[in-house]
Amino acid sequence: TSALALPFLGLGQAMALSYSGFGYQMRTSAPLMVLNYLRIASRNGILVKDGRALDTLQQIDTIVFDKTGTLTEEVPKVGQLIACNGFSEQQLLQYAASAEKRQKHPIAQAICGHAGQQDITLLEVLNTDYAIGHGLQVDLLDESQAAAQQTILIGSRRFVDAAGIPVPDEIDNLQAAAGDKGYSIVYVATSEGELVGVIELQPALRPQAKQAIDALHELGMTLYIISGDQEKPTRYLAQTLGIDDYFAETLPEAKAKHIESLQAQGHKVCFIGDGINDSVALQKADVSVSLHGAATIAQDTADILLMTPDLLHLPYLLKMSTELHQRMNGSELINNAFGFACVSGVLLLGMGTSGAILLYSGGLLANLSNSMLPLLTHPEKQAVPKARSLPPD
Repeated sequence: TSALALPFLGLGQAMALSYSGFGYQMRTSAPLMVLNYLRIASRNGILVKDGRALDTLQQIDTIVFDKTGTLTEEVPKVGQLIACNGFSEQQLLQYAASAEKRQKHPIAQAICGHAGQQDITLLEVLNTDYAIGHGLQVDLLDESQAAAQQTILIGSRRFVDAAGIPVPDEIDNLQAAAGDKGYSIVYVATSEGELVGVIELQPALRPQAKQAIDALHELGMTLYIISGDQEKPTRYLAQTLGIDDYFAETLPEAKAKHIESLQAQGHKVCFIGDGINDSVALQKADVSVSLHGAATIAQDTADILLMTPDLLHLPYLLKMSTELHQRMNGSELINNAFGFACVSGVLLLGMGTSGAILLYSGGLLANLSNSMLPLLTHPEKQAVPKARSLPPD
C-alpha cells in the first residue's frame, strides 16, 4: 500500500501509511493472549495440552460424562449398617474392617476408612483365604469371645448363599432397593452359619458435581452420562444430578459410537473420561478432558487434564474459552480501528510519520494491555471439599 501511494503522496506520507499495520499487532498480541490464558489455567490446576482445544471449547454445546471415576469417586461411601442375629453394628463394622484391612481395593478402603472414623479397634488377622469373585474367608483373633479365633466370611450375596447361610427378608428388600440405585451390599457372616449383617456402599459423587452440572446448564450445555452400568442406577444418578440424558449398559467400544452419533446430529461434543476403555471416545470428541489419577492412556489422549478433582473447572474452562474468543475479537477491533485512523489521518489530514508512529504505538499498547489484563482478573481458585455420597430418596 505504501509503495502504491509513493508517487501520489510522497515519501513521508507513504512511510506514514506503512504504520497502519493491519494485522501486524495481532501477531504479537494473539499468541501472548493465548499463552496468558494457558498460564491462568495452569495455576488453577488445569493443564491445557493443546491451545486449539481452548479455542474450540467456545463452540461446544454437548458434554458427555463417563460415570465411574468421573462423576463418582473410585472409593464408595458406607451407607446403612444392618446387623442381624444379635450382633451389634459395632461388631459388624469391626469384623468387616478387620477382614479387609490388608486389602487395597476400593470397597476395602471404604469400609476401613469408615471404621477409622468410628474409632473401631481392629482385630488381628491370622489367615486369609480368597474366593475369587465372591469374597474372603478370614480367621480373626477376637479375645472378647469365648473362642478366641473367629472365622468370618465377607463378600457378595453369592458367597453367603454358597455357604448355605440364611438371609432375612429385610436384607432381601434392602438388596433389591440398592440394586435400583446402583448401591452395593457387602455381606458379613460367621463360619457357623450366622449372618452378622450387611454394609451398604453408595457411590460417592465427585466434589461439587451437582454445582458443576447446574453451572453447565446455565451455560446452555446439553449433558449426557455414558455408563456400563445397568439402566436403573444410571437413570437414578442422572436424575439426582439433573443430567439431561444417559446411555446405559454401554460396552467400551460403543462409547466412541455414541460420541460420533451426537456429532453426526450437528453437535460439538466434549467428553470427560478417565478409564482405559474411554481412550477411543476421548480421541473422537471435539474436545477431550481427563482427570489427574486417571489411566495413563486417558491422560495421554485427553486435550485437557484436570490436576485437581474439581468438576467446577468445566464451566470455568467454558467461560474462559468464551472470554478468550471475545478478547481476540476485541484485539482485532482495536488493531483495525488504529489502522483506519492512521490511513484516514494520512489521506485526509496529511498526517506525517510521527503521527503514524504515535498511533501505531498506541494501538500496540492497547492490544498488549488487552492481552495482559486476564492475568489480573483471574485469581487462583480455592481447594475443593471432600467427596459426598449420593443423597437418599
